[in-house]
Amino acid sequence: MRYILTFVLTGTIILSFSQTNEFKFSLTIHTDTVCSGDEVLLTANIINGTPPYQFRDSEDNIVSPPFKVYLDSTEIIIISGKDALGSTWTSSIRINIYKKPKIEIKSDIVSGCQPLEVNFNEEASNSVNRTYYWTFSDGGISFDKNPKYVFEDYGMFNVSLEVRESHGNKVCKNKETAAFTIDVFEKPESRFIVDEDVQNNITPTFYFDNQSDINCNSFWSFGDNDSSIVYDPSHKYDSIGDYKVILITESAEGCRDTSIKYVTVQQVQTFFQANAFTPDNDGINDVFIFKASEINSDEFDFKVYDRWGHIIFETHDINEGWTGSVYGGKTAKPGLYVYTVVYKDFKNVEFTESGTITLIR
Repeated sequence: MRYILTFVLTGTIILSFSQTNEFKFSLTIHTDTVCSGDEVLLTANIINGTPPYQFRDSEDNIVSPPFKVYLDSTEIIIISGKDALGSTWTSSIRINIYKKPKIEIKSDIVSGCQPLEVNFNEEASNSVNRTYYWTFSDGGISFDKNPKYVFEDYGMFNVSLEVRESHGNKVCKNKETAAFTIDVFEKPESRFIVDEDVQNNITPTFYFDNQSDINCNSFWSFGDNDSSIVYDPSHKYDSIGDYKVILITESAEGCRDTSIKYVTVQQVQTFFQANAFTPDNDGINDVFIFKASEINSDEFDFKVYDRWGHIIFETHDINEGWTGSVYGGKTAKPGLYVYTVVYKDFKNVEFTESGTITLIR
């Protein structure tokens, strides 16, 4: 408050009092520390003065409280004001700014075949006060600084990272989406069937039906050092054995899938015998004997029966035939005789053969 004393020259003293309220204001904010780019509201607390009031910023722009400012770095904000009587006042306040964490997203690859493993890393800072939150547009997340992520599905995917950095009780955060996308190419499905997976060495030709999806190229390996690029090939094997057949299917983007089946070429056991013999010692067709291949010679039983069902000859030696003799050293009479033979192949599969043989004198 200001008092004014007035003197009048006529000798009369007149004392007058005049009260004035000088215009003053102060700037306040709810906090003096904020993150870069955040909105800051300044309040003008008016102490004295006569309204209306006019305020200007440091660039002489007219502003109205509350004042909004956006800062990237620590700065002193200056606001000047004037009331209706022309009284002026200037107030300032320091606002401390913490930089938002800088984000720089990188990956080792940006495209590849399904499923695609990608190594991501954030190279902007190694601050221990940071936390990381990665989001992938296929629904996955990670809290690692440098995650290793597998995209199981095919398609194009975005990658985003939110980084939070703590400064005491203040946390500044920033979020960025990578400038690149991850392009995952669809993996083909290799699939085929074979007409028969077991053949004999008489007709060892296999026919393959390619049932792969989105197939562009087919590479066949038949397990015998032979191969083919025919879509639906056939293949003949020269030897008995088990063979691994591989089909590699390749898409236009170079993505591959492999399917495998096994086929077998078996040796057919052969068993031959005549239907008549003449045991007259002339060296021609004197013995009724079996000719066989792929037979287990240790598992062989050959019997000959007369018309009454009596066993008249038996041997377990595949190399021994019937010469027409019967038990006791006698010679069988000409006629029709029944035989049975039981044998096993090398896979221990048992076979039984029976029939008739004519003995001719």
